[in-house]
Amino acid sequence: MHPLVSLVKPKEVLLPCVNPVLVRQNGRWYAHACGKCFMCLDKKAKIWRARITQEFKDNRFALFFTLTYDNNHVPFARPAEDAPRYILDDAKGFKFPDGYETSYSEKVSVDYTDCGSFIPALSGFDVVNSFGVASRLDVQKFLKRFRYYLNSLLLRHARLKFYDKLFSYTRWLGYNPKSQDFESWLDDLDTETYNLYSDIYQHYKKIYEKEKAKAKQIVRYFICSEYGSHTFRPHYHGFFWFDDETAYKYATRCIYKAWKMCRKGNINVQPADSGTASYVTTYVTSFTDLPRVLQSKFARPFCLASKGPAIGYKSYSPEKVQKMYLERTIFRSDETVTKQGKQTVVYPVPPSVVCRYFPKCYQYSALSDVDKLCVYTRFIKYKKVDGVEKVDAAASLACLEWYKKNTKLYPTRAINELGDSYNEEDSWFHAADIAAARACLRWCIHFDTHPLHYMTMLDWFHYQYAQFQLYQQYQYMDKLCRNVVWPADKYYHATDVTLYDVQCCIDDAFLRLLPRHISMVDEKMPEYRRIAASYNIPISCFYDRLGFRRDEIIAQLLECNQPHFKRYAQRIQDDLKMFSKSKRANAHVLDSLID
Repeated sequence: MHPLVSLVKPKEVLLPCVNPVLVRQNGRWYAHACGKCFMCLDKKAKIWRARITQEFKDNRFALFFTLTYDNNHVPFARPAEDAPRYILDDAKGFKFPDGYETSYSEKVSVDYTDCGSFIPALSGFDVVNSFGVASRLDVQKFLKRFRYYLNSLLLRHARLKFYDKLFSYTRWLGYNPKSQDFESWLDDLDTETYNLYSDIYQHYKKIYEKEKAKAKQIVRYFICSEYGSHTFRPHYHGFFWFDDETAYKYATRCIYKAWKMCRKGNINVQPADSGTASYVTTYVTSFTDLPRVLQSKFARPFCLASKGPAIGYKSYSPEKVQKMYLERTIFRSDETVTKQGKQTVVYPVPPSVVCRYFPKCYQYSALSDVDKLCVYTRFIKYKKVDGVEKVDAAASLACLEWYKKNTKLYPTRAINELGDSYNEEDSWFHAADIAAARACLRWCIHFDTHPLHYMTMLDWFHYQYAQFQLYQQYQYMDKLCRNVVWPADKYYHATDVTLYDVQCCIDDAFLRLLPRHISMVDEKMPEYRRIAASYNIPISCFYDRLGFRRDEIIAQLLECNQPHFKRYAQRIQDDLKMFSKSKRANAHVLDSLID
């Protein structure tokens, strides 16, 4: 492993999740995080915090803003007239393919059974049992309007700058707007002066065209919704990042103009720095203390962020990733300032970056190298240049377009009887295979390289990341073996099992799927004897003298029931409670961070 791997912060728990779910992969069951408990949400918030902090480093300017509603525009839910559901006040009916019509949209509704006993009613409305709902559509429309207004101002700025430079040059050549017409002056120029003017015009025109293209890709954003701690009124917090100073100066004006849901005085816009990242990302976990109805899929808080590249991954350009491969490292080191002073933080390349540039195809581990190459080069056409085989970019892109028109590349989006969308399994190819082939094509065209080189990089990155994960697991197991002892009872003694046997504690899938009776092990799960033997533990240790599973022992062995896990979970809960403050307190924290 790379020498920097020893500086990476070790894992405190292997699987930070209270309610892990079992997923079957490659013929075996694995435990995965549920993504819904407070520990998963805390991990999500930490990831967002790191990504937003990195985004501050990658951009020169940033704005923090808060968007609110007035009473005339706040979206709220009300009881449906013909069904035990809450629906959005402006929800329209949905028509299914068979002609059946509903009086409301199932996609914007929640059943009474998912609401709980407390309904956070909004004040100032006559509708009984109404409550405010954060609207994703409002934020999306705000972003569209903001981009439109900002692009218009930037284009106007670039156009005025172009005309100003051109006018200054014509004045230098002798043009006087007060005494003569521009067209007549241009006709009277000699050939040499006219050619000089034409060259200068084309020069400034190219600069203007570059500014126009730059104006359309200027904005990067992160926006999350929140409910007030007392009134449960929906509002939004967000960041805008800019590299262009002109866009930064115009952005505040465009925010006020793009948000139409309240008065200008109720919109807060101010410069931001990385200190506000911790404040905003706490709202990712804020709905853990919300009423049950606001935790449902219908109304739970959400976040929207820039893509291509994603927030925090701007620095992970294809050139940067290739440099990491040439330097044979998947680690980065940054200096951060903490209460203890400057500290060097070492972390690996995010797995999402690896999967973005080097996605695995379907059944990647089971395919041979030849089969993998066939999948990854599905859209690639070759040509020979000076006897060397290279990728023909034009022919490859044409091949991709042919596949799009003449084959079923992607599954069809359909709608079920509840109004929810799903994918029909009618595509000719697996979605993972298409993603892998397109990623290989983009990489080969970008670097003018051969697919074999791409396959070598793909295998190297995934192997190095797997080795790093294995290193972290062994590190954690070594720590665990010093603190955890096999639970003893009247049937089994702790001293009879070595300390290394506790490695089975981290195999949640193995412990949770043990058969009810030991006779079922040989009948349905004979591999469980081999797994137990690999832990140096006889399978009989998990069963009593009558052959029944000892659930109390298995429960003690689960990682989520270990003392170190409980201490870790309690610390996270304490942190979440610390940030769960009143609106006034939160505003005070934000002001201190900004100042």
